[in-house]
Amino acid sequence: MGSFAGTLRAIENYIRAAAALSRLGASPTAAAKVAIVTCLMPLKRLAPAFAARWTRLDLRYGGRIVRWHVSDGSELLCLADILCFEQYRLPAHLAPATIVDLGSNVGSSVLYFATRYPGVRIVAVEPDPATFGKLRANVGSIEGVEAICVAVGGTDGEAAFYPSPRTWESSFRPTPLSGEPISVRVVTLDTLLAELGLDRVDLVKLDVEGAEYEVLRASRALRTSVGAVIGELHPGLPETYAAMRELLADLEGFQVEYVRDARDELFRAVRADAGSARSAPAR
Repeated sequence: MGSFAGTLRAIENYIRAAAALSRLGASPTAAAKVAIVTCLMPLKRLAPAFAARWTRLDLRYGGRIVRWHVSDGSELLCLADILCFEQYRLPAHLAPATIVDLGSNVGSSVLYFATRYPGVRIVAVEPDPATFGKLRANVGSIEGVEAICVAVGGTDGEAAFYPSPRTWESSFRPTPLSGEPISVRVVTLDTLLAELGLDRVDLVKLDVEGAEYEVLRASRALRTSVGAVIGELHPGLPETYAAMRELLADLEGFQVEYVRDARDELFRAVRADAGSARSAPAR
């Protein structure tokens, strides 16, 4: 029964995403393709030989035509969550000029932030080389975006990383769909900021599939040089979830709120003196 209910929820998620994303099609034909691809993309897992093949979608978002490349249904669910349902919408008074996006996947959050805050500098960080290729293809040409292929964690060094065909699940933890592990360079948030020459960051977006606690626990810059953090919690990882809630509760100088949407639980931690109002463009 549980498996059947899970399948029904997955179907509902893809239908919901298809309806929302089709409104972003650059033309009626493009809109139809978006809807069809979103509904059919999960079937690619039945044909492993085609799993890594990219599909291009033509979108219109924030006044620009975007050629968007995906290879897995999870990337389309993320796209709908972020662009259509505004999963990472910030309080109106915040106007970040510098964003470090940890776990950029194929770039949905990067496109969202770049559109909402014109002129923003975004450092997009993605450790999976295959996913990083799509990230660069999707958002690498946007002014102010710098893409870096590295993992961010609790210590500097090298670590085993487990790519997954469901790319939002690629992480330091193996899953049932994970492929063979690869070795990736890992840096702490503080090391990353130092290498980028950033003394202050207005926003850190954090979606690193269970490593969020290690990233924040290891960072001194979080308490001195970061204006706001927005990220995903993982109720399915009880120990990590509890540790994150405790860390956020003890985060002095930040106002923390928890937000649930159709599929995820997120947090927003905003420094009391962060940001200044700046109008966001209409979508």
